[in-house]
Amino acid sequence: MIEWLAAIEGTETGHDVALALALLAAFLHAVFGALQKGRYDPWLMRGAIDFNYLLIALPVALFLVPRPTPFVWALLGGAFVIHTLYKLLQAQAYSKGAYTVVYPVVRGTGPLFTVFGAWLLFEEVFTPVQWMGVGVLLS
Repeated sequence: MIEWLAAIEGTETGHDVALALALLAAFLHAVFGALQKGRYDPWLMRGAIDFNYLLIALPVALFLVPRPTPFVWALLGGAFVIHTLYKLLQAQAYSKGAYTVVYPVVRGTGPLFTVFGAWLLFEEVFTPVQWMGVGVLLS
């Protein structure tokens, strides 16, 4: 699989696969948000969604990528804490507010925090056009 991915990088097929994966991710994200806000308990739905994420990611983690180094384990641990906090806050928001209000806020804050974190932690410098892109995502 890794060889195939490397072989299609920069090709028309690679472009098509990347586009299809991005569209699928956007669709699934909206579906999972709707499921979490649906008629069932948002905490139960969040757990079911995350369990399915585990089932999807486990084969990749076990068979596709090399074993992480101690530094990478630290990064994964930090990412786990951040994502757990995000998901707990998201479930809390869905249990308190209307989906049409909560979903745009939840989806819009991710890019802002990502850009802010890249600037703060990695001293990334962003152009005015990139900041405008963040503004468009937040609007």
